[in-house]
Amino acid sequence: MIGITTKQAPTPNAVVPYFIGSAVSLLAFGIFLFLLSDIPELEYLQSEVIALTHIITLGIITMMAMGTMHQFIPVVFQASLRFEKLAIWNFFLFLISLIFFIYSFYTHRLFNSLIIASSMIVISIWIFIFNIIATYLKAKKTDIAARFILTALFWLIMTTIYGLLQAYNFKYSFLGTNTLDYLKIHITFGLIGWLLILIIGVSSIIVPMFLISHRFVDKNKLKYSYIFINTGIIIAWISYQFNEKQFLIYLAWVFIILGILSYLIYIFQSFKFKKKRLDIAMKHAMTAFIFSIIPIALSVLILFNKNVMPDLSESRIYILYIISILLGIYTNLILGITYRTLPFIVWLYKFQKYLGKAKVPKPEQLYFEKAGNIQFFLYLSMLIILFAGFVFNNKLLINISAILILISATLFNINVFTIIFKNHKINENSTRNKGN
Repeated sequence: MIGITTKQAPTPNAVVPYFIGSAVSLLAFGIFLFLLSDIPELEYLQSEVIALTHIITLGIITMMAMGTMHQFIPVVFQASLRFEKLAIWNFFLFLISLIFFIYSFYTHRLFNSLIIASSMIVISIWIFIFNIIATYLKAKKTDIAARFILTALFWLIMTTIYGLLQAYNFKYSFLGTNTLDYLKIHITFGLIGWLLILIIGVSSIIVPMFLISHRFVDKNKLKYSYIFINTGIIIAWISYQFNEKQFLIYLAWVFIILGILSYLIYIFQSFKFKKKRLDIAMKHAMTAFIFSIIPIALSVLILFNKNVMPDLSESRIYILYIISILLGIYTNLILGITYRTLPFIVWLYKFQKYLGKAKVPKPEQLYFEKAGNIQFFLYLSMLIILFAGFVFNNKLLINISAILILISATLFNINVFTIIFKNHKINENSTRNKGN
C-alpha cells in the first residue's frame, strides 16, 4: 500500500493515539495563545511563552513524530517495531508528563513540579528512543533516510539532557552565568538537530512518494544536506559550550543554511516532476517550504544585529523567529503528514480485507475535503495575522490569530476524529453482483 504500510507495520493502537494527541495539542495551543494575548509585552524567556513553545514542540510536533516513526520504521528498517505494547503504554506516560510539564511552566511552579515533570518527559522520550534503536538492531535495510532518523534520535537525546539541566537549574542555579548558552544549545539541538533532521529524513520518503516522483530525484542533495547541517550543529555546540568567538556561530549558520538549501533543492525537484495534483497535504507541505525563507531572513537580523525596524524589540524578533520555524514550517509539515498518512493507516486497518469483495472508500475520502481546505486557508491566514501582530505589537491582531487557529484546529480535529472513528457501510454483495 504505497510504501507506508507493510505487513510488519504495528497495529493502529501504537500509532493513532499519537495523532489524536497531536491534533488536540493544536487546539490547546490556540486556547493558550488567546489567554496570553492579555499579557502587555511577551518575552521569549517568559515562563508562559516557554509553556506555549513546548505545546508546539512536544505536543503537536514530537507527539505526532513518535506516532509516524512507529509506522515508518518497518519501511525504513524493514523490521517490525520491537516492543509494540511499550509504544502503546508510553503514549500515556508522555501525555501525562506533557500536561504536568505545561502546567508547571504556565503556573510558574519552576522548582519541584518542573523537575518531576521534566524527568518524566525525558524518561518517556528515552523509552521511545530505546524502542526505535532496538528495532534498528534487527534492521534488514538502511539508507540515507535511516541515517537522518538515527542522527535525529541522537540529537533528541542531547536535547533532553540540556533541557533537564535547565529544569534543575531553576532550583539549584548550578549553571551560573552560562544559563543562556545552555538554553541556546537546547534550542539548537531541539529545533535543528531533532526536528529539522527528522523532518528531512521522513519527508525525503513521503514527499517524492506521494508526488510519484521518487524515481527522478537525485538523492545526493540529501547527503550534502546531512553533512552540512550536522557540521553546523557541532560548530554551534562548541561555540556556545566553550564561549568561543562569534565567528564560529557565523560559520555554523553558513553550514546549516547550505544544508537547508540542499534539502529544498531536493524537495523542489520532487515537485517539478510531480504527477499528482496538490491536495491539502501537499498545500501544507508547499507552504512550509515557502515559509523557510522567513527564519533564514530573521536569523540574519539576529546574528548581524541589523536593526531595520527600530520599534521591533529583540525579544519580539526571537519570538517571530521561533514562530516562523515551529508554526510556519514544522507544524505545517505535521498537518500535511497527518492528512497524508493517517487516512492510509486507518484505511489499511478497516478496509484492506474487503478489497475485491466490496466497494470501499479511497483513503482521501475518509475525511471532509472542503473542511480541510477551509482549515488550510484559516491556518495560513492565522500565520500572516500572527506575524503582523508581533511585528506591530498589536494585541487585537494576536487575538484574531488565536481565534483563527482555534477554528482551524477545530476543523482539523473534526477531520482527524472522522478519519479514525467514522463508520462506513460496506456492501460485500456489490462486487459479487457485478460479477454475476
